[in-house]
Amino acid sequence: MGSAAVTRSGGASGRHARVTLLRCVLRRRQGQSLEIPRNRGLRTLSRLGTAAALAVAMRSTLHRLDDDDSAQDQDALVREMLAGSSPAWRAFHARYDRLIVRCITRVTTRFAMIMGDDDVGEIYSTLLRNLFANDMARLRTFDTLRGNRLGTWVGLLAMNCAYDRLRVLRRAPANATLEECEEMDSLDPTPHEALERKEQIAEVEAMLRAFSEKDREFVSLYFGEGLDVEQIALRMQISVNTVYSKKHKIQCRIEAGLAAPRLAA
Repeated sequence: MGSAAVTRSGGASGRHARVTLLRCVLRRRQGQSLEIPRNRGLRTLSRLGTAAALAVAMRSTLHRLDDDDSAQDQDALVREMLAGSSPAWRAFHARYDRLIVRCITRVTTRFAMIMGDDDVGEIYSTLLRNLFANDMARLRTFDTLRGNRLGTWVGLLAMNCAYDRLRVLRRAPANATLEECEEMDSLDPTPHEALERKEQIAEVEAMLRAFSEKDREFVSLYFGEGLDVEQIALRMQISVNTVYSKKHKIQCRIEAGLAAPRLAA
């Protein structure tokens, strides 16, 4: 990945990055201290696109944010947080919220095809849940005597939570697109609709058996064959007004018969 990034950088900046990196490697092999100007070193590693660039940049940022607090202040803050002090937790959020979000977004922006803004909030919530879990057992492990700074420690926890979230998302099956859902849409009735339709047909057939022969003929001509009023009047040798009257009476009778079982239920 590093060589590919160097090739893409091209030109003078790419050559400068390669030269700086080679000098660092040679000094390290010769046992010399690895001294790179802070800004130039970070730019060089960033051009290479390596995981080292991310780690170095984060450590630099975290240490700068912790410089203002002494180890005693950080220990006192953690003790008050463990005691359940609301002011202490508010102070923790005021001091480290932006740092936590920045650490999380360092990861989410690198994997923007998989992770989004919603994942930032989810990761942040997971981090806080981990700090509170098991009587704040994770928070109790913080100790400045081990050389840890609170900002560095919390920032690394946030990044670990982000990578845990990334692993979960990578294992999750791919979701269907809206286009695929539209293709799955069908005009066919659902099993429930088909059963309901079947029951209605059975009820209508039972009612029709109680109709007179003339009424059943009317139902067949109007509802079955779809003939208009004049054609029905001609076929049944009745007036048009009689057709309208019979149509209204039969419709009311059918509707009342279908509604009766539902009202009884």
